[in-house]
Amino acid sequence: MSSAATTRFSQAFLLPAYATNVGSAARSLAVALLTVPSRPAARAAKVRARTGVAIDRTAGLMDLYRMAGRSDSVNPELGAQLRILASHG
Repeated sequence: MSSAATTRFSQAFLLPAYATNVGSAARSLAVALLTVPSRPAARAAKVRARTGVAIDRTAGLMDLYRMAGRSDSVNPELGAQLRILASHG
């Protein structure tokens, strides 16, 4: 089998797979560009409407800060990580 025949065969065989991959990538890009990310306030409003309970994030943040203070004497790195988590909300 000559190299020209092998090239034609491989191009004919691989072209549908390549087109499928390009189509899949284009669809993924379109979905990523057109999808609106949910905002935390909107998500909290949906939860409040569905369950009747408001999400209070300050209690969770205060718990993280308390845990960071308790862990400082044993493991300062853990305390620093907990503070970072709390600061990012």
